[in-house]
Amino acid sequence: MRKILFACCAVLWCNWGSSVQADLINWTVDSSQSWARLTIPDQVIDFEGTALTVRFRDQNSTTQWTDGGGRLANLQGTLATHYDELGQSLSFIQGAQNLSAIQTTGSIAGQFRPNPAAWDPIAATYTDSSGAPAAFGARIRGTALIFNFDVGFLALRNVAIDAGGTSSLSGSGGNFVADSPTNFLLGTRSEVDLHGFSVLGNDIESLRGELVEMPLSILNSGDLTIENLGGSVRRMTKNFLIDLEIPLNDNVSVSGTIQGQIVAVVPEPASSAVIGLIVICGLMCQRRREVE
Repeated sequence: MRKILFACCAVLWCNWGSSVQADLINWTVDSSQSWARLTIPDQVIDFEGTALTVRFRDQNSTTQWTDGGGRLANLQGTLATHYDELGQSLSFIQGAQNLSAIQTTGSIAGQFRPNPAAWDPIAATYTDSSGAPAAFGARIRGTALIFNFDVGFLALRNVAIDAGGTSSLSGSGGNFVADSPTNFLLGTRSEVDLHGFSVLGNDIESLRGELVEMPLSILNSGDLTIENLGGSVRRMTKNFLIDLEIPLNDNVSVSGTIQGQIVAVVPEPASSAVIGLIVICGLMCQRRREVE
């Protein structure tokens, strides 16, 4: 009986501890429902004093930029959080996330241009027109005066998303809505192959000088919900909208957005009370066998 009494005390102690400390929870991202879409509207940029209208298109098209042509990527990985249903709070652990955009093939020979393996650092140019898998990709079309022409090709690779911040939750029974936004950090490797061309006598050489890391600290305004799917299973849905600037070189960039959705699922860990009851039942069965 003393063993049983000790177990009961242990259960109470564990319950008290779990009520004041959030659990470390890793949510598994559902890649079939998680995605990000890159939008870069037609815009005018300044090339050596010349107004150049740029348009982003499929790498094999001059008229459209489709999801399948490089605008959309599915997301994969895990989200690390401190999740407390009793205290109704959710904290993303910045620096511990493992969320990235899946790199796929594009529409030029099954790949996205440019190919980083074809970069010649001495000549500061790409040596061929081959491609490689990327998260996002586009053909860049340009218009200056009455002339339309190819400006180059863009590929975004190694796209990773970090998240941090604490949200209070409203709701009950495992169904919650976050009351505050989450701070997102996006980093990617922007690779641009710009063709050399001449506009009004100004010689515009390839502006692809070096690989550019693009970290963007964004306080986004997307919604976050948590659903009770029954039993111990929880599903988190996070919508996000990120403003960004994509550098074409050290002096020229284009503005756009990444909008998307993250759906992640986790079985809620068995509570200490449940574990304690199992222990007590085991001890009682053992005690009964000893008596018999």
